Amino acid sequence: MLSMRKPSLETRSELPWLIALIAAVLGGWYLYNRQVLGIYPLDASEHGAFHVITYGSDPNPSRAGQLSKFNQYYRKDSLKVCLVPGGSDGSTLITTSCAGTAPDIVDVYDQEDLRTDIRKGLARPLNEYLKASHIDLEAITWPARLEALRQPNPRWRPGEPPLDRYTYYAVPNNMDVPVVFFNASLYQQVKAEHLRTGQPMPPEPWLNWTWWDYAALARSLERRSDDGRILSFGATAPKIELLAIEIGMSMRGENRARFEHLSAQERHDLHLGDLTWDQCVSIYQPDERSGGGYRPFPNREGLRQALQFCYDLVEVLHGAPSSSDLNQVASSTSYGFEAGFGQFTSGMLAMHTTGRWFLGQIRATCAFDWRLVRMPRWVPLDQWQSWQQRGLAADQRDGEWGEREHPLRGFGLPLGGRMSFISSSSRDPARAFKFLEYLATNQDFNRILLVEDGMGADMHIALDYLAHGDPLFPEEGRNRPVEHELGTLARLYARPQWPYTNRMLGRDQAYLDMDSAFSQPEWRERAFQKGGVRIDYAAASRLFTGTALSSPDVGAALADRLVGKFADGLALGRALDAEPQVQGPSRATLAALLTLGVLIAALGARLWPTRRSDA
Repeated sequence: MLSMRKPSLETRSELPWLIALIAAVLGGWYLYNRQVLGIYPLDASEHGAFHVITYGSDPNPSRAGQLSKFNQYYRKDSLKVCLVPGGSDGSTLITTSCAGTAPDIVDVYDQEDLRTDIRKGLARPLNEYLKASHIDLEAITWPARLEALRQPNPRWRPGEPPLDRYTYYAVPNNMDVPVVFFNASLYQQVKAEHLRTGQPMPPEPWLNWTWWDYAALARSLERRSDDGRILSFGATAPKIELLAIEIGMSMRGENRARFEHLSAQERHDLHLGDLTWDQCVSIYQPDERSGGGYRPFPNREGLRQALQFCYDLVEVLHGAPSSSDLNQVASSTSYGFEAGFGQFTSGMLAMHTTGRWFLGQIRATCAFDWRLVRMPRWVPLDQWQSWQQRGLAADQRDGEWGEREHPLRGFGLPLGGRMSFISSSSRDPARAFKFLEYLATNQDFNRILLVEDGMGADMHIALDYLAHGDPLFPEEGRNRPVEHELGTLARLYARPQWPYTNRMLGRDQAYLDMDSAFSQPEWRERAFQKGGVRIDYAAASRLFTGTALSSPDVGAALADRLVGKFADGLALGRALDAEPQVQGPSRATLAALLTLGVLIAALGARLWPTRRSDA
């Protein structure tokens, strides 16, 4: 029988090998995740050599080049900025701010969202940093943008620093101005086809063209095959608010003093009614008649004409595709979605109204000859019709609406875009402000935006850049004519701000299905059943020959519909934002309390003698 030997202390253990194997597996898994999959972020501070400023914004590919400039400039100060894609998402910003993990700098895209962030304490005041760095935003940036960046300071008194009249919370970042991108190659192709068949062809866009010139050109550039297949779309319809404000500008004219002295007949001819100068272009006005709140679109005639134009452009003139037409082909961008952009870059859409910030993508994507041109201005149809019937060229149009004497009548563009603020959870706001200083004042950064994006905060750099051709793109002197680039800035205004916190459920919801409404023929059929006035576009110009009839009742019905939706949204916003007030009990509650008191008193009265006798 074999004897069993007990293991001695000298017997080799397998435990170190097992530990080494486990360590190798875990180490390899960590290196694979870090180096190959990129799950673990690299140390952006480079082992403490830099203070990292985190920046929450969108994942636009152009951000990399814009941020690298900051890192070059401030390397000597041991500062570095790192992008946090999606860090500006409003749905998570409150959570990350409460947890103290929000980015140091946050981008905001709508002035209503900035106002909400201010009210919730997510944005830090900037006055002390602005004064310490000697930055005067009123002298640097666009007047139309200032009110979105600040709030009145009720504690300010005369003699105190002028900057403290307001509390500033953000600086402008990338400014957005609407323009028209024009497919010049498609225009030349269609023009050749029209010349062969003897059809009239509208001219290419020029600086002071009107929306009716836009409509005529869009109609000529929309083509379909005999079997109904789409060969090319004409244009996208303008934004309703933009067009309504331009119409209001055209109605009131360019001189406020003259507007105040219009006769009753002149006001009647211009459909002004009792509108004030400001009400002509207001989207929502304080409603004193109801004791508070707001009423939407006091200039109902301006709104009616805007909706009439958009509807007729789609359904009657067939110059713009319907919403279902646009959805038949892809319209995605490299980092977002906008109806019409994919069709334009593919060559299927002749004119696209959008922001200048698509310039870099269009330059990189479009394989055809394109132009960047200024948005059109508004004149009444009968005025444009008289020019057409007289055969006047663009430089011959005269009178109160003509571009010879009044080139800006009916023209105006909203100035929007991103703004950036320091979050309340930033641990070193003084250093974080260095990035805001860079956004507002750095010349290289502002020029980068102008070259490939929108415009920067520095108004003077933008005006200087746009007034000359860019030597980096000498061939684009034709694609981006200086007079059009600079002409977009001729009359900028701030986009009207929704007065309550329910913007998504108020303003945005009101517009939600308007594009589909422009594609519904039943609006016109209902208007014809009323037997009202009809619009004959074919009589206005031979460029509209063969078009169907329309009716101003269409615009009136669409205006009633939109105003009703706006009114509902405003009423809801007023109720949601109302300060809670202590209210007395209702009559039903008072009755219940009184009944309960009587029952208790009656019960007490019956028990009281019993308790006394027991005593």
